[in-house]
Amino acid sequence: MKTFGEFISSPVFNKNNLMLKLYEAYNSFYPDLEEPSLTNEWVFEHVFGKKQIDYFKLKNLESDLLALGKEFLTFLRYRQDDKRRDTDLLAELRKRELKLIFESAFRLTEKKLNSETVKDEKWLLHKMNLSDEQVYFSVPFKPELQLNRLQEKMNNTADYSVMILLRNYNLILHDQQQFNVTFDLKLFEQVTGYLRDIGGHTNPTIQLLYLMVMLNIEKNDENFRRLYDHRKKHKDEISIMDNYYAFLLLDGYCAYCYNNFSRTDLLREQFELTRECDINHFPELGKVLYPDFVYSVKIAARVGEIEYAEDYIERFKKNLTAEKVNTINFCKAIILFCRENYDEALEHLARVNFSDFILKIQVKLLILQTIISKEDYEQARPAIDSFRHYLSREKLLMSEHKAALLEFLKITVEMIGLATSANPSRNAKQGLELQARNLAKNFLGIKLWLISKLEKM
Repeated sequence: MKTFGEFISSPVFNKNNLMLKLYEAYNSFYPDLEEPSLTNEWVFEHVFGKKQIDYFKLKNLESDLLALGKEFLTFLRYRQDDKRRDTDLLAELRKRELKLIFESAFRLTEKKLNSETVKDEKWLLHKMNLSDEQVYFSVPFKPELQLNRLQEKMNNTADYSVMILLRNYNLILHDQQQFNVTFDLKLFEQVTGYLRDIGGHTNPTIQLLYLMVMLNIEKNDENFRRLYDHRKKHKDEISIMDNYYAFLLLDGYCAYCYNNFSRTDLLREQFELTRECDINHFPELGKVLYPDFVYSVKIAARVGEIEYAEDYIERFKKNLTAEKVNTINFCKAIILFCRENYDEALEHLARVNFSDFILKIQVKLLILQTIISKEDYEQARPAIDSFRHYLSREKLLMSEHKAALLEFLKITVEMIGLATSANPSRNAKQGLELQARNLAKNFLGIKLWLISKLEKM
């Protein structure tokens, strides 16, 4: 807001003093622009010095201020884009035929560009634009320069095109899986075939995006490992955003193996990925969402990193912008459950009431698991009934997940019956273990938890 005032004060952008007065009127209330005393009448008197309001006059001036505001946002964006500023300067120097200054500015810009470690599409585009500016400038007196630059520009154009297409393929492949739709992947076979034929690419970002496409197409350990190793080796040569996108895909594969095949062999790598790529470390990527916060704590808890989870809550709870009390109580309950402090865990769970249905299910599940772990079977039965009724009402839960949870509750009831039986049958226990192992999904870890409880009985 202060910079906007400086922008308006500059005669380069604004020569209307009334505009500055209008800005000052709003700025005196900022950030509380919903203050009741900020009325049209008050603003008009402050700007024009008259009590009799002319709405048409005020609205015209406000419209002009809005236009200046849009121009200001464009200016901010331009000021942050040093690559665009570099090429725009070269274009203006070229137009004015300022040969010595152009050559000096070009050498400086090219040196700065070549020193960068992240060579993404912005870098490639800048490289292409620089080549254009040099060719346009030099053709009248150095026509041979155009020939020297042609192959370089062709290589950069090809890399740029491939990178943009790969980025789009990853987005489309993700959405195809999420929303069960089919897209026309233009030039897909040609692009992936080209990268496959040359054995990968020397540009770390292009290779990363290609490996992401491969894992999106075919979820297997080989594609996971290739992407995992490449990201780990070249993380400093890849942008923060691409590092994070690769993490999401790798983490998704770990979750896929855990939820669908009850695999635990990737849990340690999943934790290491989460610890390194947690969004709390990258505020430039956006707000910290409370489901992601809970997820990071759960991943740590699964591999016994309880102290890390406790430290995580304390370090990053200030970044939560929604459901803060619910999130902290639930995360603390997860830790207390892992430490077998079941009564304290239930106290924290009693304070949790998420609006999100998936987290509601996770809370109900942890309550039930806590009650059973403390062998309070009288309380477990009504908890199971409550859970079952909630699942039958919840329309947003995927049918396969609902079926897995209902089967989990059925086996849990039988497990309680076995635990409270005066003469438990070995065959009955083995039958329950078989049912648990035959659960189609390990959604939220239910299959592995059941097997663990039954093995300990």
